[in-house]
Amino acid sequence: YGKAETGWSLRLTDDTYLALSGGVSVVDSYYGRSGLNDFYGRTSLTYNINKTISVTPFLAWSIEFEEEDGDELILG
Repeated sequence: YGKAETGWSLRLTDDTYLALSGGVSVVDSYYGRSGLNDFYGRTSLTYNINKTISVTPFLAWSIEFEEEDGDELILG
């Protein structure tokens, strides 16, 4: 398994950050698959409650390159 990924973040306030990331992954002999695996992304919003506690809700998705099982798009 390998991946190429990029990310970007923006400080909204002293305690709040918006982050976007995305990438592509490849596999080699993983459950009988080799080559490009998926294209994925994530959006998150981090809120620092105090100096030791943060909360980060996020939305993520993955689009599978091979169409083998009918579940090529996953959202979460």
